[in-house]
Amino acid sequence: MRATSYWRVVYPSSQLTSTETPWSVILVNTVMDTNRWVQLMVPNTRDLMAIQIQGAYGMILVCNIYTDCWHSRMLCVLDGCIREHRQEVSEGSTELTLWCRDLNQHHLMWDEERNKHLFMAKALKEAGELLELVTDHNIDMVLPKDILTLEAKLTKNWTQPDNVFCSTSLVDLVVSCNTDPKWRGLGPITC
Repeated sequence: MRATSYWRVVYPSSQLTSTETPWSVILVNTVMDTNRWVQLMVPNTRDLMAIQIQGAYGMILVCNIYTDCWHSRMLCVLDGCIREHRQEVSEGSTELTLWCRDLNQHHLMWDEERNKHLFMAKALKEAGELLELVTDHNIDMVLPKDILTLEAKLTKNWTQPDNVFCSTSLVDLVVSCNTDPKWRGLGPITC
């Protein structure tokens, strides 16, 4: 991964033992004191990164997730990571959690209604699993509905398979959550 000198690239802990390309990294601004954040070990995955950041409001768990187009097993790994580190995050304060990245799931709760061709039974079942996890961990979606995040290469149709969620106790602290298509990478991955 290439990044400017303003960012520290944090790779999955499995990067040291696996030759597979990671699907998830976290960029931490170099302005942030390295004593204020720590990478959490999430073994045997290249699809989930987690760091804890000590901030003014307490300890925040930040998870960057990639969910494969064909299954949502990563949600079980995410659930386990949150449960394992819950005590550290909520120690002496309210639990603060932020999830972001490529969930590869479509649902009317976040995608435009014109993309109803994406709301097939399997897709809605998998999105339902995500929504159960959201409910279990008291999480809200903070990227507003209909904010488009992915342009299909062939059709040029825009959808919202990428999303941002955070704990309800953190929602009021979010000033803005948006995307800017001109900052996107080289292009979408075709599933």
